[in-house]
Amino acid sequence: MKATEFVSEIERLPKAGYVGGKSTLKQDPEFVKKTALPTAKPLPGGSGLLYGIELRNYQTIVRIYDPETNQPIGALKLNKLEKGQWPFQPAYQVDTITTDEDYQGQSIAKSLYGIVLTIMRATLLAGAQQTPGGRALWVRLTREIPGVEVTGYLTVSDLDLEVDTSSIPKNLPDFDKMEKALARNAKKTIDSIQSLGAQYIGQIEDGWHDLSYRRVYQFPVTVDITARGEEVANADKASKIAIYTNFIPRYNRAGKRATERPWDTGLMARWIG
Repeated sequence: MKATEFVSEIERLPKAGYVGGKSTLKQDPEFVKKTALPTAKPLPGGSGLLYGIELRNYQTIVRIYDPETNQPIGALKLNKLEKGQWPFQPAYQVDTITTDEDYQGQSIAKSLYGIVLTIMRATLLAGAQQTPGGRALWVRLTREIPGVEVTGYLTVSDLDLEVDTSSIPKNLPDFDKMEKALARNAKKTIDSIQSLGAQYIGQIEDGWHDLSYRRVYQFPVTVDITARGEEVANADKASKIAIYTNFIPRYNRAGKRATERPWDTGLMARWIG
């Protein structure tokens, strides 16, 4: 098995792939004035803006408000990853982020991420899809927030790392060959992970197989200049395992429609002080 054949990376969205902005931020002015603003806190930095964190059962929303307009000017929706879904806790994955067009150039989006990382002290995972603006924001996170570490991550099923012959009848004439093939595949997988300079950080529940897990590794990243502009990329330029792609393969080892979850790669940011 070629380890890179089953890697699911972050999908690039075109600029128009997500339409946000002022129209999606609007809240009832009375609600903002009487409920949201009284519980909001000053945004660090002395801008006069306020922020609020709305905790829901499965989604958390971080908003930044301009008290002069009684309206939010930025919002970050997060999907919570419970214990067993990510090694570092608390953890959230980005759902959507949007800012008011009138406040462009004021680092509102960066501040929303900064609230999660430096105030909530939570681990933040990039969404499975990103617009050019989202990719540029992760470049800024990599460079501009002291105390925050941005790395790539890789998850792979433990079934791809262990030589498990329990489901193969041992009286088959080709049993030895099948066992050796499984061992070769496992070694190729492990070699591919090691080539990244990856560090094991824990395991999460697989959800695709009974009683199986996905092992999670983090690996170093850098900022590359590509045809699309600057992007966060795998620091190992020789590796075929990437972070971004325009196409996510969904095929199994036999070239048929996927019956097993492929490897996943993505971006992770966390406060390390």
